[in-house]
Amino acid sequence: MRTLYLARHGKSSWGYPELDDSKRPLKPRGEKDAHFMGKLLRKKDIKAGLIISSPATRAYETAVIFAEELRYDVKDMVVNNDLYLTSMQKVLEVLKQVDDEHNDVFVFGHNPVTLELVNNFADTNFENVPTAGVACIQFSGDSWKDVTLQNGRLRWLDYPSMHKE
Repeated sequence: MRTLYLARHGKSSWGYPELDDSKRPLKPRGEKDAHFMGKLLRKKDIKAGLIISSPATRAYETAVIFAEELRYDVKDMVVNNDLYLTSMQKVLEVLKQVDDEHNDVFVFGHNPVTLELVNNFADTNFENVPTAGVACIQFSGDSWKDVTLQNGRLRWLDYPSMHKE
């Protein structure tokens, strides 16, 4: 069994108009939400076998925060340029290259592709994956090479505002 955690980056800052989109950092709220979700996943005893991140600053910063909260060594994270300004097919290609020693993989990326992947992998119809949101999708195959669109099962979708009072 393979478990994929599709994570959307935390809330990013638009306060630096001179920055290229890929360089936009997290807002303080984005950092707070990423810490909250990382701690929540750690309480659920979720472990990361591999963390792959888009190279965009906001996605990478989110991945680092999750890694720290999940007690995953940040130096083992993989930054993959194919996860920025991407397509479902490109992300699928990235997944198919994951070594099968990793049963649990986190992919940190961006909407709309994160949403499209959740809806296609698990045959759901969500309208949004909110910032710092995570979808857990399980695949029954023994290899990441076996992963295809619509052969996953959504276990859950969680995001910070679900926990606000």
